[in-house]
Amino acid sequence: MKDKKKILFGVTGAIGSINAPAYIQQLITDFEVDVVFTKSAGFFINPEGMKPIANGVYTEAFDLSEKKVPHANLPKEADAFVILPTSANFLSKLANGIADDLLSLCALNYEKPIFLAPNMNKVMWEKKSVQRNVELLKNDGHIFINESSEGYEASTGKRIISEAALPAPRTLQYYLSQEVFV
Repeated sequence: MKDKKKILFGVTGAIGSINAPAYIQQLITDFEVDVVFTKSAGFFINPEGMKPIANGVYTEAFDLSEKKVPHANLPKEADAFVILPTSANFLSKLANGIADDLLSLCALNYEKPIFLAPNMNKVMWEKKSVQRNVELLKNDGHIFINESSEGYEASTGKRIISEAALPAPRTLQYYLSQEVFV
């Protein structure tokens, strides 16, 4: 039996983070998944709830209890790196090389393209500053896996079409299986 490929899965503080367990549950059928939470992701979902299904769950940049240097070891061990949801704040951090938490430190230590799934309301997504960051990140080689879809905007309850919608868990699993590990 082949060893499972490893995915480093980052969760940021966007409303879509409440769906992280569904993504992890889908991915663990084919992959070994380590999860890194930002502090703001913890406002939407408790990282402790991921421990039964994920290989490892990490929240602190300087918690040395499990890994000697988590921000260096986790990216080095990962075959792929997915950040879902990717908030506007995290897009800005990544585009500008800011490393002030475990996830951003991991991103700066990862040597391949990162798969980014933006998740924010339409007004935020369409801001010129956010779109500049998206272009910078694309030019740096990162891969956006957002889908244009119709849905409800959490802040207004209105039905909208947004390019900052998350892919379905099965779509993400299929995409990673086909594109990353061919």
